[in-house]
Amino acid sequence: MPSVRKNLLLSSIQRYASTILALISTMILSRILTPEEIGIFSIATILVGVINSVREFGIGEYVTYEPNLTKEKLRTAQGIALLVMWSLGLIILILAQPAAEFYKEPGVGRVMIVLSISSFLLPFGNVVMAYWHREMDFNRTVSINLSALTVRFIFVIILALLGFSYMSMAWAQVASMVTTVILAAYFRPKWFPIRPSMKEAKSIASFSSKAMGINITKEISDGSTDLVLGRLLDVAAVGIFSRALGVVSLFQLMIVESVRLVVQPYFSAYNRQGGDIVYPYLKTMTYVTGLAWPFYINLFFFADPVIQLLYGSQWSSSVPVAKILCISGIFQILVAFNPNICIALGNPSLPLKINTISGILKFFILILIASHGLQMAAIGVVIATIIEITLWVNFLKTLIVIDTMQYIQSLNKSMYVTLMSIIPIVLVWFIYRDFTNIPGSNLIIIACSILGMWLLALRITQHPLYHELAQVPPILWEKIFFDKK
Repeated sequence: MPSVRKNLLLSSIQRYASTILALISTMILSRILTPEEIGIFSIATILVGVINSVREFGIGEYVTYEPNLTKEKLRTAQGIALLVMWSLGLIILILAQPAAEFYKEPGVGRVMIVLSISSFLLPFGNVVMAYWHREMDFNRTVSINLSALTVRFIFVIILALLGFSYMSMAWAQVASMVTTVILAAYFRPKWFPIRPSMKEAKSIASFSSKAMGINITKEISDGSTDLVLGRLLDVAAVGIFSRALGVVSLFQLMIVESVRLVVQPYFSAYNRQGGDIVYPYLKTMTYVTGLAWPFYINLFFFADPVIQLLYGSQWSSSVPVAKILCISGIFQILVAFNPNICIALGNPSLPLKINTISGILKFFILILIASHGLQMAAIGVVIATIIEITLWVNFLKTLIVIDTMQYIQSLNKSMYVTLMSIIPIVLVWFIYRDFTNIPGSNLIIIACSILGMWLLALRITQHPLYHELAQVPPILWEKIFFDKK
């Protein structure tokens, strides 16, 4: 099996680069565009995202999971991708005008029309990218993704400065997709089938349709807040909420998605080889909670200076929302990789069921309370997250056997690390008596103190992350530059 540490490192490099580019572009755009313009793009992106979760039809998950992947199955995957994605591209075009009328904002329709182009391009790159993912060929996928991210960054900044407003983000996304398709076609293995087929459609559809359902329900659940706010309040409220969510989602972008790219094929390969998947699952939870919980605790207290630094003082109304969403993040990390373990075990029905139930409940909760303001909407997200965790606790035990004490023990050291990470927060409070007016220059000193305390906590508790971090330099040197396998 390919080196997990090497692939995790490559995946992390991709996600860190992605996050840095996203942060820089967000900092620039937040000073060029208004909350209304950000809100317009957010609503359109969510609407298209819900449809796009259908367009991939679970093809990526199928290619990663399938124990006996043949050329004919790859050809069929290509055929299904073309049929589904082109059909949905047309649906996006048809729904663009009704969506604009529903939200009483023509810009929503314009963005959807431009974003529909990606649906017609995606089939020419997603199957081969999924194959590389299955084979854990992260050298290839990371190179292509970083190239696409760079193109997107360049386009969005230039177009925004030229006055394209919210359309700059839409056209930049299309440019990114074009880059991915061109590079995937150029580096595609010579033996990789090009001609599409539908011969194995029945066997593929039985699995991928359920995986697709997971993506659909997740997109609807994640985007329901913006969709409800856009209707009950206004597009400016959507922009403010999206900026708060953007800050809280930094951990998701930097860490969770990096780990997810690796653990999905790793869990699948582990299961195909007959291993007990509980062990790598608990190990993953130990690592990510040791990072996530200190992150969310610190962001809760320092949300105000962080948002002012990233977006500017005009987005200060995002601060109370971000604080509440940090609470959701603390809970959400506990189930972040549960869908991956279900797919690896060939049972996508379970996360589909949970996503459907929790998504519906979240939608109705938001309809009931979102009209009372953004903070109430954020509280609704927290309530929905707790419901989702409860569902996972009740249903996951039907798929795998995890001893309760064993699970708690896997989180113990992360709890201790989190408690120790609060020490710098207490010291800052005694010095400033306020977390809102900390000078920007002092934030660097505080950040270094928090990082130092976190590393010390890892060392004192002998957290597994400490031993992994100690091996990073030799991995960088030996695995990346000298590993010729």
